[in-house]
Amino acid sequence: MINKLKDNFNMIAIDLKRRQNDLGRYISIKKQYNSSVDLENNLEFQKTYKTFYVMNATGLTDKYFKKYFKLLNTRKFNSQDKLSDFLIKLDGIPTRTSNNSMQLAFATKALHTINNKLPIYDKHIANFFQLAQIPNDTKNNLSDRIIFRQSIYNELVDKFNCLLSGKEIADLIKEAQDFFADIKDINEISDTKMLDFIIWTYGSIK
Repeated sequence: MINKLKDNFNMIAIDLKRRQNDLGRYISIKKQYNSSVDLENNLEFQKTYKTFYVMNATGLTDKYFKKYFKLLNTRKFNSQDKLSDFLIKLDGIPTRTSNNSMQLAFATKALHTINNKLPIYDKHIANFFQLAQIPNDTKNNLSDRIIFRQSIYNELVDKFNCLLSGKEIADLIKEAQDFFADIKDINEISDTKMLDFIIWTYGSIK
């Protein structure tokens, strides 16, 4: 797993360099969050956030976004066990296609924004760590859907922390940080998020 990242790091770094604006958007999100801005009503923050996390192309409604940023603004969802509560509070808000989907990826992005030591779930990360696929379970009961997603996220947190504890990954992250040393406020990107950038980029180019 680590060798995949090491062996392909040059390609990863080149692609990340091409996506340098994305790193800038992420840094902007973190700086605005850390400045205690009103996330619920700040349209500039919401626009940057939705653009960076590609939320506008998912069929989510204004009602969903309003509730999402209201929850994010509480700044209370700061640990992995808070995921279930976040998902529960967003349950029942249908997409534009009337599908009551449960957005694990976007929920973890909120948790990460609040606590940047928590990893983000998405398809590239899930594939890299060989996590269970999320089925179309909109007709299943709420409890089962929540438990399943919480278990996937717990597994992701464990695997992320395991990688982050090793010297090889620490060296790789340091190399990435040095590569982007010219980006202003690069220190806003935590080790967890830098590893996320590396893995996500690996998944997008393989």
